[in-house]
Amino acid sequence: MNRQALIGILMVLVVAGGGFGVYKFYYEPTLEKYQQDEAFYNQLLDKYNHFNDVFSGTEPQVVLDEWRQRVQPWQNAVDDRKSFFQVGDAMDVDPVPEEVLAKFYYEEKFGQAMNAMLEDVYRRGIMVDYQQTWGAPRPGELTNRSVSNEEVVEWLRTIKYGQSIVRGLMDAGANPIYEVNLWPQRTELGILRMRTTGLRFQMTMANLVKFVNERTSDIQQYTSVDAIQVTNSNLVGSTDPLLNVAMIITEATYIEGARAQVRGARPAAAPGPGFQDPFMMDFGFGPGGPGGGPGGPPRMVQRKESWWKKLWPF
Repeated sequence: MNRQALIGILMVLVVAGGGFGVYKFYYEPTLEKYQQDEAFYNQLLDKYNHFNDVFSGTEPQVVLDEWRQRVQPWQNAVDDRKSFFQVGDAMDVDPVPEEVLAKFYYEEKFGQAMNAMLEDVYRRGIMVDYQQTWGAPRPGELTNRSVSNEEVVEWLRTIKYGQSIVRGLMDAGANPIYEVNLWPQRTELGILRMRTTGLRFQMTMANLVKFVNERTSDIQQYTSVDAIQVTNSNLVGSTDPLLNVAMIITEATYIEGARAQVRGARPAAAPGPGFQDPFMMDFGFGPGGPGGGPGGPPRMVQRKESWWKKLWPF
């Protein structure tokens, strides 16, 4: 093979390799992206044609008025009940001032909360762990760590809520108080923030009945006694004995601005041919729907033909 033939073969291979590289690394990814965009466009087009058919001949204001008449009673019921789901000022914490570093502000407020709890416990003569923080860090644990304002507010809120539970038990006559364990908060139905607490303490039967009755019958606050165990280790005493009590209670607060979620709700399936939505039928939607008059047939949008397929039919 002479030199000219070898050079020709190499040039053909270089051109073929360059063409393959252009196709593999540019044309093929671009084509895949276009196919994805085209599929998304077709989905939007199908949805648009469906709504164009359903809402043909209707006026938006009439639809909104009909919807408000149905939603408003639900909203009124939520507004009437949300005041029941609150815990007073047990969760109220002032935001961190802008001119103060969050870590220093937390150290100050932490000390104030612990000192106030210590004074309250000593004044009443109650046996309880007054230094409990329920997972919130102590100021000494924040060395060489950055702290945000949101973290400080959440930690102070946790401490304040835990101390409010302890003070509630002391007010009810519990002594000693062995355990107050806060479980992680959770959200129910999308609008309620639930806080469950495990308690273990000693209390007389009279005080226990009064405590449970006041907690569960308070019309200003939701409290649920999820579990309770009561044992008496002094059966021969002549006085009202201290009972060993272990219980789990749950309190709920309303999340402002949240929307309720229905358990078990599933996304609606795509409507098939001839499908009639009962909700739409109840409102009278469709050609000549409420306030629309004889709107005429809906305008359908046709699928556009891909110019990529014209250039590359494969």
